This record gives sequence, structure tokens and C-alpha cells, in this order.
Amino acid sequence: MPPPTATFPDGGNRNVITSYLGSPATDEDARNEYNHPAIETGTVRLTGTARLLLASDGAYEPHEEAGHDLYVELDEDPLTSAVRDFVDLAVDTARKARPADQHRYVDNATVLVADLF
Repeated sequence: MPPPTATFPDGGNRNVITSYLGSPATDEDARNEYNHPAIETGTVRLTGTARLLLASDGAYEPHEEAGHDLYVELDEDPLTSAVRDFVDLAVDTARKARPADQHRYVDNATVLVADLF
């Protein structure tokens, strides 16, 4: 079970898709089954430029499990280099965590990063 959040102290299951855009589930349906609303949102006031990261579990989990600082991993220009390096490091980290005969089981690593102004 992944770490809890302030809103959902029991956490959730990071290996199961529990919500997605276009889901017919209501917030009540999702809360009853997964202990979180159908779509979670948050608002952050930006005081300068920022980067928004949307990542598949195959891209995010290796960084999380290795204790990588995501800010450091994405603080590179140009953006395309930062994204490529982020994905490459995720895959390399996941492969190093497995025996060689299990490298084929490393999850896909997909990211979308956007510069926000």
C-alpha cells in the first residue's frame, strides 16, 4: 500500500487503476470501493515557473523506491532532455533492482512533463 496522504490517511493501491478521466464512477462509488473520490484535485499558487509531472507507475515508482529527489531529476533544461533522462533513470533503476533474468518484467515508463508559467 502506498504512503498515506493528509486527505486519505489509509492510502490506496498504486498497482490498481482506481479512477480515470471519463470514469462513470461517482465520488461516492469510488469512496466506497477505494477510499478516495473518483477524481482528486488540488490547487497550488505558483510564485514562478514550475514543472508538472504526470507519470506512470513504471516511471515514478523506481524513483520513489530509490529515494531520488524528483525536483533534482527534473531540474534540467531543455525540457526534452529532462524527460528523457528521467525515464532512462527510472528504467535503469528498476533494472538494477531485479536479477538480470527478470529485466523483461520492468514496467513501462511513461511521463508527461509541462512547464507552467
